[in-house]
Amino acid sequence: MGERRKPTKKFAHIGEILQQTLLNCRRETNETLATLGESWADVVGETLGANSCPAAMKGEQLFVYVTSSVWLQEFYFVKADVIDAANRMLGRPLIQDIKFKVGKV
Repeated sequence: MGERRKPTKKFAHIGEILQQTLLNCRRETNETLATLGESWADVVGETLGANSCPAAMKGEQLFVYVTSSVWLQEFYFVKADVIDAANRMLGRPLIQDIKFKVGKV
């Protein structure tokens, strides 16, 4: 009988693999969201910035919480301008759409 081969690779727990994969996939999204959060008032202006905050990103879609339905309506009027300003601030066209929702700011 032949000699036993020594294993060449160490097995990893599936949880470790998934966690690292999710971190790698979400890293750019998290960095983008953090950058937007820090500069949100510069992107939308002081008044709109005080009544909203970027909450999440999913692909090329940004989710923004607003303080009331009145501000929700206001943001729909300036949605295209906000997308343009956010992409200019980020330096590349990462945001293609924004969804607004009344939530905690």
